[in-house]
Amino acid sequence: MKKGHVIALITAGLLLITFTFAAAGGRMHRGDHQGMPGTPAQFFKIHASDLDLSDKQLTNIEQICAPVEKETIQLRADIQILRTDIQAEMDKEKPDRAKVFALIDDVSKLESQLHKSHITVRLDINEILTPEQQEKVKTFHQKRRMREKGKMRGSCQQRGSSL
Repeated sequence: MKKGHVIALITAGLLLITFTFAAAGGRMHRGDHQGMPGTPAQFFKIHASDLDLSDKQLTNIEQICAPVEKETIQLRADIQILRTDIQAEMDKEKPDRAKVFALIDDVSKLESQLHKSHITVRLDINEILTPEQQEKVKTFHQKRRMREKGKMRGSCQQRGSSL
């Protein structure tokens, strides 16, 4: 294989890895976190009494989340299909650079749409909550982030790495 092809494949591979990590970082709750439910609606159902949510608030939250959950499933599937298309193009003897870059742009657009959708849900739910409830939710999320940071540091130290 020519040196230029090798460099192109390495570059494309790095781009694909970068987009994969970016997509993972942009996700809202998927149940990946210990003790955290899979969706915002599930989070609020589980913590309804802790947050002193009324039945009306809980119903409104479910109405906000339901259509977005379906949209999220579709967007993630579309993103995965595009990533498969990128990989298929990169596996060719002579990948079409313009096509690969166009597919990457398509992935970015869908990831942006997904992220905006999740932020919209958060903002819409925040409008339903009282200031006290908002503070409790914020505290839940801060505690989760602290636990995750602790786990990440612990796993780096176990491997002998330092930050």
